[in-house]
Amino acid sequence: MISSPTKFHPIKPLSTLAFFAILLFPLSQPLARDWGYIAEPPPEYGGDDVHFYKGLDDEALFRELGLVDFDPKTLPRAKAGFGSDRMAPELRRLAFHASTKGMVLIDDLFEELMLPRASLGREPAVEVEITASGHASGYELEAMLESNGARITLEEDGVLFATVPVSALETLADSDEVGYVMPETRFEISERYRQEGRHTSDGLPKINIDHLHRAGLKGKGVRVGILDLEFEGYRRLVNAGELPRAVATRGFGGPFEAGGGVHGTACAEIVHDVAPDAELVLARFHGGRYSNLILGARWLAEQKVDIISASFATNQRAINGRARSDRMVDGMVRNNDIAWVIAAGNEGARIWSTEVSDGNGNGLVDVTFQGRNYDYLAVQMLRNSPWGVRVLWDDWGLDPSRPAATQDIDVYLVIKDPRTGKAVIVGKSVERQNGRQQPAETIIMKRPLPGGAARLVLHMKRVTRPVKLRVIPLGAARVIPTSSRYSIASPGSAEEALTVGAVDVLTGRIANYSSRGSTTDGRLKPEVAALIKQLDPSATARELRKQTMAHVRKMGTPSPNNTYGHGHIDGGRIPARPARTGRDHHDPVPPGQGGEDPVPPDVRRAIDDLF
Repeated sequence: MISSPTKFHPIKPLSTLAFFAILLFPLSQPLARDWGYIAEPPPEYGGDDVHFYKGLDDEALFRELGLVDFDPKTLPRAKAGFGSDRMAPELRRLAFHASTKGMVLIDDLFEELMLPRASLGREPAVEVEITASGHASGYELEAMLESNGARITLEEDGVLFATVPVSALETLADSDEVGYVMPETRFEISERYRQEGRHTSDGLPKINIDHLHRAGLKGKGVRVGILDLEFEGYRRLVNAGELPRAVATRGFGGPFEAGGGVHGTACAEIVHDVAPDAELVLARFHGGRYSNLILGARWLAEQKVDIISASFATNQRAINGRARSDRMVDGMVRNNDIAWVIAAGNEGARIWSTEVSDGNGNGLVDVTFQGRNYDYLAVQMLRNSPWGVRVLWDDWGLDPSRPAATQDIDVYLVIKDPRTGKAVIVGKSVERQNGRQQPAETIIMKRPLPGGAARLVLHMKRVTRPVKLRVIPLGAARVIPTSSRYSIASPGSAEEALTVGAVDVLTGRIANYSSRGSTTDGRLKPEVAALIKQLDPSATARELRKQTMAHVRKMGTPSPNNTYGHGHIDGGRIPARPARTGRDHHDPVPPGQGGEDPVPPDVRRAIDDLF
């Protein structure tokens, strides 16, 4: 196994049991003008042949962009876009293309919108999540979808997951049965992890695992489920004796092992290093698709796992505990008594966030950089491929799958015309948040920016209360400045989750890329994980969460806080006397052999004294 000399890598595994340790490793047509997606720079700007800002550091680049003479009063008035407001903008864009151009260049449009293209036979299709309207039943919605050639994949908590022909999207948008339709949520693992390769448990000495192993606490009798997007190399590691054979493995949406990368396999290695006697159950959900994730989680519950380790995230949804993925986690904790240990995310050094304000009254969101207030951010293109920004704020309504945003914010990309020095709007997103749309604006650019950078302006078209806002770079983009606040991702924002951040293995301090709280509804995140299941086999998932937060070394002021949560796990703080190992509670108890408490009375008293 390859080890890293420096850091835990986030979104790497997490979960375990003897008590589990802490995180880890660490158009070509400007058709879009009224869609909120791209107005491309005029060809005479020279595209990527012009590099006004090459070689500038972040501060110099930011200040150079500020020299563009831009008057917010000149912002164009938004026009009504095509299609129903019951459909997400990306899907309306596909529907508009299909109604005006058919399937010509449809693959290019999928790439431009950063949407995975599906197929139904030979017909281009898209994977979506659909809720029924208030006056239609789920059966009526299913019948309508099937009559239009859609393939229904799954139903979960009132949401239908389906693959829909692009040619049927316009009909869908006009249907009385549809409440809201959006692209299927996709979860991702850390790009940082993909770049740096597989790593081992560099941080185990930092959490005093040996202290517990010597006392016989190695996770015996505990079953850990690992839910991930990829498990390449699993059989090889088992055959090499580096990883025990899992109790069960299964792939959802595709094969268990073939293809993908090694992320989930590495997660399994870490869990095994921390809790070598724990049983492993491995589930792969292909493509990061939410529907496959749900199927994998349900299957893990059927395998009677005690804990699910989930080292993936999405920052494209609400982080107030109401996102469907958050509610799924909460439901499994409460109804199935399964503890979820979830990565906080890796967006701490990538996004920018704020509670919106407008100190000078010009209608633009204030941005603080280097101690001074401005009214723009810088967006830089890192390479010549599709890139963009997505802006989200906390105005989803009671159910984010039926968005109800009324606070209206528009987004513009502004560059300097090299001929005149005046401001030119080259991209915009001006969706109307009228009580039926998402609190989101997205600009996606396919062609390069002149100079490789632009000014991002956030216009408060109608904001009547303080809202918490996030700017998230997409594809080959970065934003300046950044802010780690509200960078927690779903499902780590779930109320019942044990959410794990990333700590530098050498310094013991929070890693700069680790996502942080709070959630937009004000809850503290993240907590630090450390499960003591073997010490207390009778503990419920909620009790494990409580006990975990009691066995930490407090860090940061005040404690708990939104950077270190409740602290850094420290095995030396756990009362570790040699524990008699009881039966494996996953197997039937032989007659007359049940009821023995596997934890010595003195250890149990020590645990009880903590609560």
